[in-house]
Amino acid sequence: MSQDNPLLVIPDIAKKLLLPDIKLSVLDLLSFKFPKISVLNKTFPSTSFFSPALPNLNDHFTRLQDMPVLAAPVVRMLAEDTLQHLSNRAQSIQCPHVAGSIERQLPIWVLSYWLQIWKMHDKEETHELIGKVMDALAILPWAGNIKGFESEGPIYELVRYTTNDWLTDVHESQMLDLLRKKVHQTPGGFKIEIKNTYFYGLVLSSAEGDETGR
Repeated sequence: MSQDNPLLVIPDIAKKLLLPDIKLSVLDLLSFKFPKISVLNKTFPSTSFFSPALPNLNDHFTRLQDMPVLAAPVVRMLAEDTLQHLSNRAQSIQCPHVAGSIERQLPIWVLSYWLQIWKMHDKEETHELIGKVMDALAILPWAGNIKGFESEGPIYELVRYTTNDWLTDVHESQMLDLLRKKVHQTPGGFKIEIKNTYFYGLVLSSAEGDETGR
């Protein structure tokens, strides 16, 4: 489906409301409102979805989150047939898969939205990451300190790894500790020394001292 046609482009204001920002944390993504997936009991030809009528839900973006998304094969079929229907002056999408939606005329770009939803739904890496994070948080105690690291802190601070606020000195030190343990478990790994985050500052101070003769 070509995005050259302006009718297929999701408006910026709709993107902000309907699609999760790429900077969202894992936990925020879990609470983001996605539409449900429709289970069609019957099939419809693509002509049942395209209409010459003007869309009447252009500004009611959040209603799209309450409407079920068509099954992936149907969305792909409509995407393939879109240009043909646009050439036949289609201006909106009807929803025969939703009861009582005869008067509902959606903007054509809803197809682009549904494709994005399916793209995220089918992304296995996202599901695996969320699963690992939730599994890890599910077995950790809610109180006490993090054990086994040079920089220990309250265990609830681990949740910051699932947000945009995760790269602190403590986090860097913890990741270096994990790297150090992994390296030391390999043959000859004990010959490799991994310094902490303060080492770089000490090197700079030493270099500045040499330049000034101190």
